Order: sequence, then structure tokens, then C-alpha cells
Amino acid sequence: MERKQFGAAVPYFTEALDAMAASASELGATNMGTVKLYHQRGLCYLAAHKYKPAIEDLSKVMHMTPKSAELYAKRGKAYAALGEHHAAMLDYNEAISLAATQGLLHDRGGMGMESIESRRLEKRALHDYSRAIELDSSNVETFRLRGEAFMHLARYDEALADFASALELDPHDFQVCMARAKLFRQRGDLKGAVQEVTAVLRVNGFFINGLKLRAQLYEELGAIQDAEKDYSSII
Repeated sequence: MERKQFGAAVPYFTEALDAMAASASELGATNMGTVKLYHQRGLCYLAAHKYKPAIEDLSKVMHMTPKSAELYAKRGKAYAALGEHHAAMLDYNEAISLAATQGLLHDRGGMGMESIESRRLEKRALHDYSRAIELDSSNVETFRLRGEAFMHLARYDEALADFASALELDPHDFQVCMARAKLFRQRGDLKGAVQEVTAVLRVNGFFINGLKLRAQLYEELGAIQDAEKDYSSII
């Protein structure tokens, strides 16, 4: 369906939504069929390059349904098209996280398709993170998020370069150090990951996520007593 055809479909969905709203008002209840209509209208707006109403409709669907990688990715695309790169980054990051954990495409091929979808989202996010950095090269979070996207694609040198750039801007940003620790873990450098997390804990003191990650790393290294010590600190 071409862009004009998507735009032409919008009034039909709007008419159906108005009819459902009237029916729901008479019955004193909400018709859950409205969720599907908002979703379809939102996708039509997106395809027709009407990004603001697309964001409004997709946001309504997101408020009425469980978290969905697809919805976050599509809303992120709309934000990016409007130049709202920070909002786009937040949505892409959530989409990537969900794609990695929620069984996104069980009905179309299982884990293999989940992996493909996750990589597709990562690559889309990389493009928008890079664009955001071109516009503002002083944003620590943007460098960290692009570094994490590189990491998920196993492009470790580029990820480390972004983490280094972020730490040049803010040497005390513990989230960047934690991201770097996860990179070390992902590529099998468990001792390096422990050292990174330990440095974060030394500066930040009691930090649940840091203690939990270090305990897991100790477990993977076989240092059970050290792991138990960190777990007991959390409890």
C-alpha cells in the first residue's frame, strides 16, 4: 500500500473509533477493540509520514497493552523522523532490551527470528545515535547508548571507543563503567569485568546492581565465597 493509500485509510479507522467510543459510553465500559484500531491507525499515520499523530496513537496502545518491542521500535522511528533523538534513543533502547528477552517472534520462527529482529533494531538505533552525536557531541548518554548498541552487535572496539568518549565527558558516570563491565563479560574477560565493577563500587559504595553483577561474575569464575559475600550484602 502506497503512502497516499495509508493516509486515505485513516478516516475509516477514526470513524470506527468514534463509533466504538459512543457505544462504550452508552454501555459504561471500554471496548478493547479500540486497541486494535488505535494500533492500525497509528501504523497508517507512520506509513503516511504523519509522525505526531502516529506517536499519539502508538502511545495510547502502549498504555493499554503489555510492553512490546515492536511498539517501542515504531514509536522510536517516529520520534527520530521528527528529530526528537533523545526520545527516539530511549524507545530504541527499550525495544532492543525487550527483543532480547520477551520472545518477540515465536510465531514466525522462534529464537532465530528473535535474534534477527534484535540485530535489526540495533542497526536502526546505531543510525539514530550517530545522527544525535553529530548534532550534539557532548551528550554522555548518547555515547553510552551507541556503545551498548555496538556491544550487542559484537563490535567491541567501537563500543569501547564510545565508552571512552563518554568517560572523557564525565569520568564519574558509573553507568558507562557498568556498560563496559558488561562488555568485558560478554567477550569472556570475567576478571576485567570484576575489576570494572569493583572500581564502580569503590566510588559509589553500596550499589545493588553493581553487587549483583559482581556476584554473578564471581560465580562464573568459581569464586563462590566472594559471590556469597556480595549476595549477602544485598540481602
